[in-house]
Amino acid sequence: MKLPDNLIGQTSNQKVQEIYDYIDLKFQDRGTILEFGTFLGKVTYCLSIIQNKNKIKNKIFTYDMFIWNTLHKKKFPQLNIKIGQCFMQKRKSIVSNDSIHFIKGDINKFIYSECSLIELVILDAPKSFDEIKDILCKINNKLIPGCSKIIFMDFYLSSKYDSILFLYILKNYGKISFSQFQNVFFELDKKIDLDILNPNLIKKSDYSLIKDFLTKIENKSSLIKLQLPMLLLNYRLFGFFSTIRKIFATNEHLMFKKYVFSKSFLKQFYIIFPFIFMKMICEKIKKKFK
Repeated sequence: MKLPDNLIGQTSNQKVQEIYDYIDLKFQDRGTILEFGTFLGKVTYCLSIIQNKNKIKNKIFTYDMFIWNTLHKKKFPQLNIKIGQCFMQKRKSIVSNDSIHFIKGDINKFIYSECSLIELVILDAPKSFDEIKDILCKINNKLIPGCSKIIFMDFYLSSKYDSILFLYILKNYGKISFSQFQNVFFELDKKIDLDILNPNLIKKSDYSLIKDFLTKIENKSSLIKLQLPMLLLNYRLFGFFSTIRKIFATNEHLMFKKYVFSKSFLKQFYIIFPFIFMKMICEKIKKKFK
């Protein structure tokens, strides 16, 4: 089934369609579904459609702060939602499914108190290693080996290498598929040893192995998006001089300025930021006189 093209949200229609097709094909209805990062409910809407087809009888929980902020206002001014306003009821009315449980609150304070097992986890809002780990630690004993799945929607976030490390660590515990539209699907084979979920265990020798791990990605634009987070990982593992050499050795333009010029990025990577900025200027000049 093709989803409507007029759904509003930050996730592309192709990406949501891919998630819908994956769940419609793979979901076995052996446990609940948890979605972290509802926002405007594009993915929640596709869950609702699958549920209405009687393919989902287990509960669906979707978590978000549901508070409209300045960034939301800038991106979606046509929605006429005031900054600071709770928009949960508006999302519920659009999804129109009483079987989906909308949970308002800080995802960092998430607690899973249901007795039922969990078949599917959709991760959008958690972006840092610790946030993803915190959720997994709270639900690990409810996951079903050979059945449970995790969808990583922010694997290609250009200002972070957290999801790269997380999936690299998880690779021995299940099957990982890199999709055409920048979703990553993880299918659990065996119970995860939580002690290994530690980014400090990643050593210099792992860097080349992580690069090999990413060669499974066939989409060129996706690989380009990962150049910046891999540079940042290089900075963490090898230090300043190695990273400067890599910045000017890379052939592709370091794009995604909205992340590079963010306050959080500048605060964390202020030492190498000037060199990334210089590389961007060089690439822009080169492109202009090509």
